[in-house]
Amino acid sequence: MDKSLGTVAAPARIIEELLLDAVDAQISFNFEFLNYYEAEPSTLQLYCECHLKAGELYCRIAAEPGAMTADWINLTAPLRLDQVTVPKPWGAEIWYTGIESRGICSIQNTPLPWLIALSPQRLLGTTTARDPILLKILAPLQQKVYGDLYLELHEQKIEVYVVTHVDEVAWPDGKGQIRYGFSPDKLKEFESPAAFKQAYLTAVNHYRSIREAIDLELDKIKVQNGYALDAIIAPTLAEHWRASLDDELNQQELQRRHTMEAFTDLKELEVGSIIQVQPRTPHSLQHGVRVIEFQSPHYERFILSFGQKVLTQSHWDTKTAINRANLDSNMAPEPISIAHEAGCEIHQIVQFPQFEVRRVRLAVNSSHTLLLQDYGILIGVEGEVLVGGQPLTNEDGMLLSAMAPAQRLVNSGSSPAVLLLAVPRT
Repeated sequence: MDKSLGTVAAPARIIEELLLDAVDAQISFNFEFLNYYEAEPSTLQLYCECHLKAGELYCRIAAEPGAMTADWINLTAPLRLDQVTVPKPWGAEIWYTGIESRGICSIQNTPLPWLIALSPQRLLGTTTARDPILLKILAPLQQKVYGDLYLELHEQKIEVYVVTHVDEVAWPDGKGQIRYGFSPDKLKEFESPAAFKQAYLTAVNHYRSIREAIDLELDKIKVQNGYALDAIIAPTLAEHWRASLDDELNQQELQRRHTMEAFTDLKELEVGSIIQVQPRTPHSLQHGVRVIEFQSPHYERFILSFGQKVLTQSHWDTKTAINRANLDSNMAPEPISIAHEAGCEIHQIVQFPQFEVRRVRLAVNSSHTLLLQDYGILIGVEGEVLVGGQPLTNEDGMLLSAMAPAQRLVNSGSSPAVLLLAVPRT
């Protein structure tokens, strides 16, 4: 049965009726969609075709009726997440589920928020969140300072990092670092937390003044060489430009940066390390340490400092951030075993109020059936796995929709496999 419904007010109700009828059918309709993630939201008219066949729901969506993709998306199967690479001064972020004005992630080139808008409950389950758990990879440059991330904190956003690679050039012994929280030894030098924070603020402001002077000179060189002021410059070229500046200026920058950084703490990392980033905790992943990151879908941050020019905003948020920062920090909770069977081990590596992350280890020739209450976000870390019959390898990401809560994992490779799974907590 093929049916054209024209404009509908509630696409989720149409999807529900189609599934409840449980009869093979194909329908088409259009509906209004608010692109809430843009700086200036506007309403789009989206055109959708849905096809129910043997209990499986397929769909395709376009912003114009004549631009429909030829490929159907099976919403009842594991959904492979397209990757979006976002360049950064310190390297790059690789997004899987990001939905914001800087980039919209997709499935088979169809924007993820369009698919969710069809039926939030069928895609994301009972969770009240509009957007899924954020999955991304942080890929810093290997060069010291240039590959160090912003020192920042968040008031609401919660994050967990899992280290997947430590650059052997940057860290020959395989031990990388993250700047995390404040130095306990430095804190002991002050009579009170308030005195510590004031001294730290003074050190940051002292550094920022030299940072701004250097950035002003580098901006002049940028313009002279035909670059835009917000252009990201490769470290080798940036270092060449730095060498042309006054030696005293460069020495002052180095000395003041070391003074400022003495207030914060460095933690050692290696492949497999887990970092739980709590709200109000200053943190800065260091150069050459690649991580998988899961986080709540919040887009707020406060930058305390940065060893190069910040391109995304014109100021640092140091005073506000320091006033709100926690002086105590806990980086890595102990993983909790939640399942142990022949060939399969599952540990909960972190639990936040909004979501939890599990690490799944599959031995060679082993399998396991995932049973989810709502949706899940899955990413490969090591080895080769079939997820519902679809291949998943290193850094492949998938959305397991609430429409298909049971998925069979099969180790299809010749070595043990490791996956990370994030699920919402309701």
